[in-house]
Amino acid sequence: MNADASAPLTEQNREQTPKAYQKYLTLCAFLLVVFTASGIFYGFNSLRPLFEEDGAFSWLCTEAELEKTGSCVRQKNEITAVFSYGITATVLATLLMGSTVDFLGPRIGAFLAECCVAVGLVCLAVASKDASAFYYIGAVMLGAVATAPMLAAFSISTLFEGSAGTVTSLISGTFDASSAAFLIAAKIFTAASISLR
Repeated sequence: MNADASAPLTEQNREQTPKAYQKYLTLCAFLLVVFTASGIFYGFNSLRPLFEEDGAFSWLCTEAELEKTGSCVRQKNEITAVFSYGITATVLATLLMGSTVDFLGPRIGAFLAECCVAVGLVCLAVASKDASAFYYIGAVMLGAVATAPMLAAFSISTLFEGSAGTVTSLISGTFDASSAAFLIAAKIFTAASISLR
């Protein structure tokens, strides 16, 4: 192969290598996706008081129980069951999410996960004591795709030669921190006296 034939190939490789700012922008975008959509379901317990105030599963409560104790055990148990269904979906769907990222790529995998998160959040928003099935649907949707954005983000570490371990740790830490997303939302709703409706 002569020098002229190899020159365009080298130039093409140089054009395909992302610039430093592109790598960091991509990393920041994926970290935002992981924080807002990946491990948020693990902070579900922060929404429990809001669900109780909003009347989730209040049809299970009796007036006598509310007057006597001020709370409803069956309502609390049902909200716990919603969380359990979501966690079960997370465990069962992890392999499927990994396969989805492998076959469709990290961008499409993360996009599909974000769509499922949006549908899950809408289901939680429209759920009510008259439409309590939406609590389960929303929890399962959020739980099923909980790991997909994180798995998609792991591919970003290959862009950072010599720092792949640091980037992977940053992604894992963001996944863990994302459980605070619901806590932040609950604090905002409570401070502003905003109803879930």
